[in-house]
Amino acid sequence: MKIFIVRHGETIENQKRICQGQMHGSLSEKGILQARQTGEYLKNERFGHCYCSDLQRAKDFCSYITAFHKNLITTYDKRLRERYFGSFQGMPFPADMKCFQPPSDTELIEDFYNRAYHFYHDITNCGNENLLVISHGVTIRALIAIAQQKTAGAIDSVDEIKNGALTVIETYQGITPTIILLNSTKHLQ
Repeated sequence: MKIFIVRHGETIENQKRICQGQMHGSLSEKGILQARQTGEYLKNERFGHCYCSDLQRAKDFCSYITAFHKNLITTYDKRLRERYFGSFQGMPFPADMKCFQPPSDTELIEDFYNRAYHFYHDITNCGNENLLVISHGVTIRALIAIAQQKTAGAIDSVDEIKNGALTVIETYQGITPTIILLNSTKHLQ
């Protein structure tokens, strides 16, 4: 089975360097173009199911891809939401992210990891059909860490996921997952 994981396209909030967390957000013109390009790129793939974050920016992005897959069932799953950044949501990111300290009301990294962990294990234990997953940057980093059998503390070691980027994980029951494509934006050229 291959899991095709895509980060939603650029949002207006991304352009302004606003922390969205679990806010809905709106795709920018560039984000809509990224969605169209991703849909075109993936149109010949066969998916058994699509899982998408229930946040609007991901749902909007997803609709451009699933337009090429008329019979594909999509499940909107809260576990695919971005990490909750509490009182920092809606605020601009600092110029130097190395100095950034999430506020105390941010979702605990262990809780966030567990949410992604349960999602990952639920979908990898239900068959051999290829899956499409639409989510968010930090959530995808968590899914990659989980596929690499790393702990919650390793999420930050995974490179930042670009808007519209595609990651493909190949996995079979009892076999260590293999990342065959990581954070690729070649389809957006």
